[in-house]
Amino acid sequence: MTHRTYRTVGAAEVRNKLSSLLDQVEKGVEILITRRGKPIGRLISNFQFDPSAAIAAGKRIRARAKAMKLGRFDWKKFKSDRDQGRP
Repeated sequence: MTHRTYRTVGAAEVRNKLSSLLDQVEKGVEILITRRGKPIGRLISNFQFDPSAAIAAGKRIRARAKAMKLGRFDWKKFKSDRDQGRP
């Protein structure tokens, strides 16, 4: 198990100190970005990013949808409902 160094910063600090934060990310520090105390994003080194976890999650979601017989997602209906303010 690898130990990662984390740092939490507010969105305003990111705007003001992006270059410095990117230097830290380059050295392996993972930056959690918050807005009003709530996490909204993360800066990580490209070398720390492992897309296999996201790909595996997508495969699990598709398998569950297939097992539940949900069929394909209807983007047109989704957009229509969204534009009409429906949940």
